[in-house]
Amino acid sequence: GTLQSMLERLKRDRCWYVWPPSALDYEQIDLQNGKLDAACPEWRMQNAFFGVMRLLNRKRRRSKTSFGTFYVPAGSSGRAHYVDENFEPVLK
Repeated sequence: GTLQSMLERLKRDRCWYVWPPSALDYEQIDLQNGKLDAACPEWRMQNAFFGVMRLLNRKRRRSKTSFGTFYVPAGSSGRAHYVDENFEPVLK
């Protein structure tokens, strides 16, 4: 029923909410020894860190302009100026 399908979705997606500790953290030893393996078998590739990285990757610059150009706010008007690495206007 509905409850069963909700529980299945919860089980499928719960690992994306796990934020693994730093490699320098003591808890990392527990994780490497399998602490999460029963609950999240794919936690090494399906966790909050990788989820955030996937979302940020989608926001990468997709324009054909160079990485030396930027948009900067143009005051309270809400407009933006297109500038180069020296903050000189590229387009007027």
